[in-house]
Amino acid sequence: MATSCGKWKCGAGMLSARASRRGQVCLRDSFGVSASGSQIMPLVLGDEARTMQIAGALRSAGFDIRGIRPPTVPAGSSRLRISLTLNIGKPQIDALADTLSEILA
Repeated sequence: MATSCGKWKCGAGMLSARASRRGQVCLRDSFGVSASGSQIMPLVLGDEARTMQIAGALRSAGFDIRGIRPPTVPAGSSRLRISLTLNIGKPQIDALADTLSEILA
C-alpha cells in the first residue's frame, strides 16, 4: 500500500529548503515525528529494542537513520533520528514514508 507523501497531501517539491520543510511536515503528520528547530527530526518509539530493530531495518532498506537510546535519551524515550537535508527530495521522502509504513504496520 503506497503511503507516499503525495498521498498524505504533503509531498515535497524541488531539492531546496522548502522541500526539506515539506518533508518534515509530511513525516510529522503521517508518523507523529516531533517538530524540531533543525533538520533533525525525532520519531519517539519508546522501547529501546524495538527502536534499534526498526533503525536496523531502515538501514537495510538504504536509509541512514539511527536509533538513539539511553543513556543519550531518558529511559523509555528511545527514538529514531531522521535528518532531512537539502540533498533529499520528494522521491526519497516518499520512499522513507512507504518504508516506515511497512515496518510500523
